Amino acid sequence: MTNLFRFFAVFFVLITSLSANAQTKLIKYVRVNMHYMLHTNGTGNFNEHWDGIKDSTMNGYRFARETLAKANDELGTNHNMFRPNPNTTPVMPIGMQYQLMGVYFHRDDRFVNDDFYSGWDIQEQYGINKRSEINIFFIVPEAEGSGIATQILRPEDTNAELATKVKVYTNYERFPVWGIQYAASAINHEIGHLLGLQHTWNEDDGCDDTPMGIYDPESGYSQCWGFKSNQAPCNDWRNISNNIMDYNENYPHAYTGCQIDKIQSILETSGKAYVALQSTERAMIPTIQIRDTCYSNAVQAVTISNMADVKSKLEIFDLKRNLSLPLWMRRKVFNSDWKADSPNLQLLHQKIKFKKGRFYGVRYTLKRENGEEQKVLKVVFIRP
Repeated sequence: MTNLFRFFAVFFVLITSLSANAQTKLIKYVRVNMHYMLHTNGTGNFNEHWDGIKDSTMNGYRFARETLAKANDELGTNHNMFRPNPNTTPVMPIGMQYQLMGVYFHRDDRFVNDDFYSGWDIQEQYGINKRSEINIFFIVPEAEGSGIATQILRPEDTNAELATKVKVYTNYERFPVWGIQYAASAINHEIGHLLGLQHTWNEDDGCDDTPMGIYDPESGYSQCWGFKSNQAPCNDWRNISNNIMDYNENYPHAYTGCQIDKIQSILETSGKAYVALQSTERAMIPTIQIRDTCYSNAVQAVTISNMADVKSKLEIFDLKRNLSLPLWMRRKVFNSDWKADSPNLQLLHQKIKFKKGRFYGVRYTLKRENGEEQKVLKVVFIRP
């Protein structure tokens, strides 16, 4: 598919302190991209404009934003394990959040109904920054299941390309509200695999504090998706798991200390390139996205939460074809000036005559009343 723009997102981490007693651990912010696979005519999944079913307010951008917020909520407050019951496993902070780097829409009939086990041609063709950003592909396969990860990363692995394919659209079709929650947990489960975690219910995952599956002499280990009052062994709450690496419907899920140690070890070794930053604070992450003008001349701005003591400014610089010169030597083609709310980008295309084959630097700055500033720069290439 031909794009004039690469969708981009600029972020900054700020405010919202965590409770002092449990949140002294640095939080690692992991870069992720979200990709929607669509038919050539733009159907079959969320697109830029609506959910493809009935809700014109739930487009792919909004679903991505709300799903990742749910996923970060699940990661932000760990919970006690259901099993064994009673459970005395310490509840430890997980110390990880996601940072959304981009939302992409691909009109390609080959991959809409891509199967979980058909290989990773989808990552080869559409993955973005494959060795520093986790690419999440929303596919719509007919097969059962929730998703699959490229690999279970080990600390000694090198040059890893982390990606996952997840099935969320069919669940959203049936249960829209729960569909967002389900998608969030599915992402956390699959990224759990990418960061070193194995299933706890049917294999030795290398953690003594995770619950094994319920043993049935006839079928071996089985797993209860949820509590079922008329079906043994799932009619006993002592057999219901809420661990993130089990298959279950509970939300939010629990992570054990051993699982957290595995994740943190990966993010400090073989997965270090995927960490955007570390902070002792839980973040609110403002996001800006520019949509592909191949399909619409409108520019979409994702609303940034109002923050009383924060102002923001968006600047765009013409980098031409030379990326080596510093910004102060570049011509500034857009400046939003300081604002107390989100930059309004609706008229951006009327204000800027983007030239094909050039690079543009997009700098987003947040400033607090005390004068403290934080800046993020994203480079966008306008394809010929």
